[in-house]
Amino acid sequence: MEQPALLEMRNISKEFPGVKALDGVSLTVRPGTVHALMGENGAGKSTFIKTITGAHAPDGGTITVDGETYHAMTPALARKHGIECIYQEFNLIDVLSAAENICYGEKLGRLVNQKKMRNIAQNIFDDFGVDINPDTLVRDLTPGHMQIVEIAKAVSKEVRILILDEPTAPLSVAEVEILFRIVRKLR
Repeated sequence: MEQPALLEMRNISKEFPGVKALDGVSLTVRPGTVHALMGENGAGKSTFIKTITGAHAPDGGTITVDGETYHAMTPALARKHGIECIYQEFNLIDVLSAAENICYGEKLGRLVNQKKMRNIAQNIFDDFGVDINPDTLVRDLTPGHMQIVEIAKAVSKEVRILILDEPTAPLSVAEVEILFRIVRKLR
């Protein structure tokens, strides 16, 4: 028996002045699946992603998450449903450690709890099978490790749908293999 969909995008359309970016695009995402959105530059991939995450409101179509149907998402609503996106341009604070970036904005008690942040980051890195020191400043990490920190940040928020926008672009061949291993594990 087929599992119920986590996310259903039905007949999504989006126009910008003079450009029809999306025209009746549909997608169903079920638990434990991995999807690849492929196409040429300008094909609408980023627009579709931004529609899922609430950065763009579609002009038509519906978005159903966990059985609730919406005509548009908002970033807060997407996060509420466990939808996170890691864009090509990393959203990290380079003067903070990997652990601080992963836990940034999270309430971990009344005061900043460095030990708890380190433990959260280390547990995720161990689970991913990667050797990243949680105390390393982000500016000192490789692009591949920065991407892993972004993924760890999403995982720490109990992400249910993780979207990676052009995830292999800044990575070496070895880092791509690590990324694919992590994606298989998260699946």
